Amino acid sequence: MGRYKYEGSAVGGFLSAGDYPAHFSTRMQARLPEVLEYTQEQKKHKTAAHYRAEAAVALAGLAGVVLGDVPFPPGMEVMPAQRYQELCQQFGFARSFIGQLYSERHERDLEIGRLRRHQSRQSGAMARLQMEVDRLRTRLEVEGIPLDFSEEDDDGSSSNDAPPSAPPQAAAGPSRRRR
Repeated sequence: MGRYKYEGSAVGGFLSAGDYPAHFSTRMQARLPEVLEYTQEQKKHKTAAHYRAEAAVALAGLAGVVLGDVPFPPGMEVMPAQRYQELCQQFGFARSFIGQLYSERHERDLEIGRLRRHQSRQSGAMARLQMEVDRLRTRLEVEGIPLDFSEEDDDGSSSNDAPPSAPPQAAAGPSRRRR
């Protein structure tokens, strides 16, 4: 997994992608007082025209107003902090969901690793078995024992039914096997 540098990380170091939700949440929580202070400051600097417009909107009521009709609804000076808190709560859910996805991905990666190791062991076992078959086949050929893998003869009997005939060397004299 790649590592990324995020501005404002605790030691100015690098975070993995899985660490970012915790980092971001911590940064959001740390900045909440700044946002609240900013919105309070904005309330202090409102003009008389702003308050007249706000009163006019309040008198008119919100009947028939569709979302998006009013660019800055009444009470907007409080919305950034409230929205920020809502986002923090939603981010907490997203963070736990992302954590669950990373956990599932980690489990999947572990299973893939187990399957690859198993496949590697199986491949190794197959290679060893093939080498043993080749070794035995060579030994049988050296000793003169024929290898006949035909399924059936013309008369329907299997070629494995008949006892193997003695190799010509064996009939000529004692066996010269080396052990």
